[in-house]
Amino acid sequence: LSDTAGSIVRIKTDGTVPEDNPFRAAPGARPAIWSYGHRKPQGLAFDRATGQLWAD
Repeated sequence: LSDTAGSIVRIKTDGTVPEDNPFRAAPGARPAIWSYGHRKPQGLAFDRATGQLWAD
């Protein structure tokens, strides 16, 4: 988690990291990482009704 390669990062429009990001308090982790382990995602879709983010 010290590198953003293969990760989806989540930041606010002002560039700050949301307080509820899952790895924000993890020692040595990049706080903006939202999820990791992605290999060559080809697209993202955000469902505004549910707040879900889908990656392909």
